[in-house]
Amino acid sequence: MRRPALLAILVAIAVVGAAVRPAAADEDSGARSSYWSVSLLGGALVPLPPMNEDHQIGLVAGLRTGWTSKLGLGLGLAADYSPLPRRTADGVTYETHYGTVTAGPHWTIGHDTVRLTIGGGGGVALEQTTARGATVERSRRAVPAAVGEVVLELHVIGGGGFLLGGGAGFTFGDDPYRYAYGLGGLTLTF
Repeated sequence: MRRPALLAILVAIAVVGAAVRPAAADEDSGARSSYWSVSLLGGALVPLPPMNEDHQIGLVAGLRTGWTSKLGLGLGLAADYSPLPRRTADGVTYETHYGTVTAGPHWTIGHDTVRLTIGGGGGVALEQTTARGATVERSRRAVPAAVGEVVLELHVIGGGGFLLGGGAGFTFGDDPYRYAYGLGGLTLTF
């Protein structure tokens, strides 16, 4: 990822963070307030054609953090990791580490017990692969990536609850990846 793009993302997050009013002022007036959230997730990653010719369904783990305004609009940062299993071909086995880091806007409908969030973003996908056959070959790549997801949250306590969602990821460049994923986990709000 280029430095100007990373700098632009960091500046945008800082500007939004500086614009957030204290939640206590909103609570005193009885109005809804903005909030920050952190979510820990786990699930499955399903390769879509033509990616499914070389890859298998695998596990995925994720971390989400973000800020949501009292209008429901917000910004989020997401990081996901998968061992991204590959199919064995011609006696060659693969060990893969695949991850994405993305940032982008989201919209949350609802502010109480049940919330539906629709979001997306762009960033970078990082992959390290070791192919073991007659020889051992290692490769690394970093390519632009985009994701989109829909998440349903059920807040069972004042500061958090459970969530369930799904989405899709795309990479750009040589040998692009296309996959869908399903996630579930815990979310904390403050």
